[in-house]
Amino acid sequence: RSYQGINEEIIWVSIGMGVTIAVLITIALCYIMREKCIQRREYYITA
Repeated sequence: RSYQGINEEIIWVSIGMGVTIAVLITIALCYIMREKCIQRREYYITA
């Protein structure tokens, strides 16, 4: 029975880490897109 509890805990930790990684990737992608948009805007202003 304790083995089942450990397994469940590992599953929850894995889910938590997966969600955390997904959020970090999303934030990184948003940051990259924002940087590209800012650069494009600067390019239009200087051109």
